[in-house]
Amino acid sequence: MTQATDLQIIRAGVSIDARADRVYRALTGELDRWLADSAAVDLDAAAFDFWGPHVFEAPDRDSGRHAIVDHEPGRMVRFAWLVRGAETDVTITLEPAGAATRVEVTQAGVPQRASGAASIDDVWKVALENLRRWCERGEPPVLVDFARRPVGEARTQIDMDAPVEAVFDILTKPDLVRGWCGGDAEIDPVIGGRYSFGWEGGGPVEIVDLAAPSRLAYTWAYPAEPESVVTWELEGSGGRTRVTITHTGFGDREVGDYEAGWTSFLVTIRNQVEARG
Repeated sequence: MTQATDLQIIRAGVSIDARADRVYRALTGELDRWLADSAAVDLDAAAFDFWGPHVFEAPDRDSGRHAIVDHEPGRMVRFAWLVRGAETDVTITLEPAGAATRVEVTQAGVPQRASGAASIDDVWKVALENLRRWCERGEPPVLVDFARRPVGEARTQIDMDAPVEAVFDILTKPDLVRGWCGGDAEIDPVIGGRYSFGWEGGGPVEIVDLAAPSRLAYTWAYPAEPESVVTWELEGSGGRTRVTITHTGFGDREVGDYEAGWTSFLVTIRNQVEARG
């Protein structure tokens, strides 16, 4: 039985350059355009169902049934979501700000994650960025394949509307890296140089491959894990860049947590590098 002290409250948010009624329509009638492979929402029947291989812990219709607890048209939806065997409570609120909307998510009752399990924080970071870009641009989502259960190697990819040189800069200049890594980054951009996010306990260590502006690789170390290697490959074309991350060296360990984590970093980096112009 999960103890109350083992439960967490997850909070996430995003500002969207679209009116609240547009965001609410995406939230209640277009889940299959930014969040899920399939969806069936019926507010009158208190059903807020979304599922598919790209939905966290809801690969099929039965596991993707989410009962609506409460809703306020144009402003709020609250629903249940079964996570790691626990009934969590998700509230999504919309706060109009002129022609824009602030979206806030609170998910209560989330159990601590086991080793190799994706972080709910990462799940929401990707989902909310997908929601923002769908409402603002009508773009298809970046999705994590939770059904794939990768072993030994995590791999994810994204296209960015920015030149390859700008993307390489945001990966190698400490002041820019600090904007997305969540720590006080220190980088000596030479082979053998230090590459650190400034995290306590672990993370990047040393650059082992560097070819501007197309390739960066560094070692990665955490207690109780084998040393691994993170490789970034950048392919530029027509002012756009395809970024591929491959994180190798985990032996027979499942690494879905890393795949979801790197995807959340990628959508953050894409947002920042595109905003820089």
